[in-house]
Formats: sequence, C-alpha cells, structure tokens
Amino acid sequence: MNKICIILANPKDIDYFVNFIVKYDIQKVDILYNDFRDNWDNIALKKITSENTNLEFKKLSSVYFLKKKYQILISTGDSPPLNLFYLISIKLNLNNFYFKLSRLTIKIINKFRKLMNLEPKEKINFKQIDYVISEKRFFFPRGYDLKTSYPGISRIQTFNYFMCHGKIDKEIIKSTVEAKVINIGYPRYDININTYNTRRSLLKEFGINNEKKIIYWMPSYRSSKVSNPDLAIDEWIDKVKFVTDDFNVIIRPHPERIFASKELLNKISTSNFYIDLNATRSLVEIYKSVDFIFCEFSGPFFSAIYNKSKILILDHDNRKNFHDKIDEILRQYINYYKIDKNDKIENKNIIKKYLEDKNYWINQKIKTEKLFNILYELPEEDKIKKLFNV
Repeated sequence: MNKICIILANPKDIDYFVNFIVKYDIQKVDILYNDFRDNWDNIALKKITSENTNLEFKKLSSVYFLKKKYQILISTGDSPPLNLFYLISIKLNLNNFYFKLSRLTIKIINKFRKLMNLEPKEKINFKQIDYVISEKRFFFPRGYDLKTSYPGISRIQTFNYFMCHGKIDKEIIKSTVEAKVINIGYPRYDININTYNTRRSLLKEFGINNEKKIIYWMPSYRSSKVSNPDLAIDEWIDKVKFVTDDFNVIIRPHPERIFASKELLNKISTSNFYIDLNATRSLVEIYKSVDFIFCEFSGPFFSAIYNKSKILILDHDNRKNFHDKIDEILRQYINYYKIDKNDKIENKNIIKKYLEDKNYWINQKIKTEKLFNILYELPEEDKIKKLFNV
C-alpha cells in the first residue's frame, strides 16, 4: 500500500489534484474514490482511470471497512460522516431505511428526555471518515468561494493540517483553527500550456470552423436549497443567444446538473450553443485559451481571477452568501465584473454592449491585477515538498 492517499469526492474533482501531484513530485499516492456517493458509475470511473493511468485508484469504502491506514491523507473534506451504521446503510442501498430509523430513534430519545426532564442532547461529533484513515490529515482547498462558516465544524474536527490558496483564506482559517496552515497557491492552474494548440484542439473538439471569439459560460446551481436550481440559465439564456451570431458560445452546465435534468439539456440544446459535457475536463486549458468567461459570483469567478481572464458576471437572486471577509472585498470590485441590474432588465442586447466596450475591459484588467494580489500569494513550495515526499 502506498504512503499517501487522496480522497476524490467525485469525478470532476480530479482536476484539483493532478497538477498538484505533478508539481510537487508526490510519489506513492493512492486515489480513493468516494464510492459512498452515487456519482461514481462505471462510465465515470473508466473515463477518469483511462485519463490518469499513472495513478492507483481504490474504493474509499474498502479502505475504511478494512481499516487500512496511510501516513498522509489529502482531502477536500467532502467525505461522509464517521458513522458505521450510516456507512453500511449506504453501501447496502438502505439510505431510506437509515433515515427513517434515525428520525424514529431521535423522536423516542427526545420524548424520553422530556419525560425525565433532561436537557436535549446536542450533536458534538462531526468527524468524517478521513479521521480514521490517517494520523496526518491535510484539508485541500477547492477555491475561494468560501461559505460563511468556513472551514466548518466537520473539517475543523477532522483535519489537523489545512492548506490554502493565499492571504485571505489563510487569515480566515487561522482565526478559527489551531492547526498548521500551508499556502499551496493554486496548483490546479499553475501549469504552462500552449494556448494556440489548446485553442485549436478546442475548436476541433466542438466542430467550430470559424475564427470568432470564444465565450465559455459556466452557470452554477444551488441544488435542493432553492426552488429553481437552474435560475442562472433561465434568466440569461435568451440574452446570451443574442451574441451567438458574433461569438462562439460554449456552455458547460454544472456536472452534477447534467445528469439530474434532461429538461435542462433539452433547453440548451436548442439555443445555438456548443455544449460541454466533459465533467473531468482540465479547466486550466479553458481559462487560458478562451476569450471570455461568463460565470457567477461562485468558484469559477475566483478561478478566472487567478487566470487573469476577461470575466462577465451573469448574476441572479440565487447567489450564495460568502464569508464576511470575502464579501467585504467583493463589494469593492463587484461593479467591474457584473452587468448593471437596470441594463439587464431594459436591454436585450446588453451582453453585446459589454463585450464591445473596450474601456470596460481595460478597467477590468487593472482591477483584476489588484484583486489577484489581495487574494493570492506565492506558495510555500519547499515546505510542501518536505511534507509530501515521504
């Protein structure tokens, strides 16, 4: 068994780790794919293993149930909770039974405590299964779209080392966690590519036979937390359609949304867009080779800032709340990326207006440099190499 393991929550997350492994020459690493989740079908697994033949893939459940141990674990903290009954139920496809039994048990316990005049018992253990797989557990950051409670109680209890992208997330982590914090920069994007060849390859892949500029649109979604998870597309699709005569628009629905909604695919397939369904795509090639990034105030926005992309924010009411420190920074820069609300309502050609406004992009470039310097800093490369070259 190898000495280091990386827990892969879903297929698209391989993009977070591949260049990290290469950049820091990490040897003897196992990739534990989280088979407790239902997004690991045979097709996804075959695709991701065929694209990364130099990596060893193992089931997370096998490692957990066989009580295997690694010297070092690296994870984004999206693993299931450390609850044996729950984990067995998932593997046996008894999720509904587990949740029904849990609710019944909680009701009985609460009634008993009330009868005995006892205070309600609060849950205090939020550890994830990562906790028992290794003594040294490193939290791996997924981006700068940090939640209000970041890094969250389950990660605080689970990990004893935290990695970050730069100044602000390091400050946030240090204010809540008594643990070592290591800046890794953004290895997902720290890679030199031939932008000309990458662009030509992209044109060939999507059958684009013209030299019009490329827009890459990455609408996000909020899962079951909102009534309409595809509000971003519904609010903007008609306005984006207006630029398809002059620009190539590639739309990449969120990978977790692609398989959940056939209606969504039907909707965008009639809109003269090129549709990207490659969930495991290396997005560094996108950010460095297309002309414009359309997104929201979510993960792709911060990735685009890191790559110094031209960004147009297609905002909507489902935008999630960020950590206060991130919100405070964004309020100073938001107008340099976001379409004005009044223009959005009144002008059906508003996107084309922004795309053709040279001063808008000149000003944005200046602000992107400033925002980049606020958020990011050079990684602690020597420290990282010493930690992971075991």
